[in-house]
Amino acid sequence: MPLADGRGIDIGRAWEELAVFIDGGVKVPEVGPTVGEIPLPSTDSRATWSYVEPERVAEMADQLRSMRRKTVRNRYAVDMEDTQTLPGTRTGAWGDRASYMYNKLRVLAKHYTEAADAGQAMLVRIGERV
Repeated sequence: MPLADGRGIDIGRAWEELAVFIDGGVKVPEVGPTVGEIPLPSTDSRATWSYVEPERVAEMADQLRSMRRKTVRNRYAVDMEDTQTLPGTRTGAWGDRASYMYNKLRVLAKHYTEAADAGQAMLVRIGERV
């Protein structure tokens, strides 16, 4: 999927399961959607590239769309004591990690749905921000 056309989404470096990996403070589930099932050759020492085939993108889109806040809270144990601040927070802003995770999930579900509707694969990059 082309990233330059504006459809690329920065899910943040805090994600790993749910098509994303969350750094610390999250216990990932035993089952559920995962990201990047087919690895691509490494060309960047700071990132891992992989992709999800179109058929699996459609399956994951259905799974992600059906997940509601209660499902996410039951499936993912979010450590509210984690010291890492929420990305993009500003002075005076308030939010919790579980809500932040759920909001990112909704954006991700929309992204997967658009790709599934177009019959596209998903290109996944997990790496550090530079």
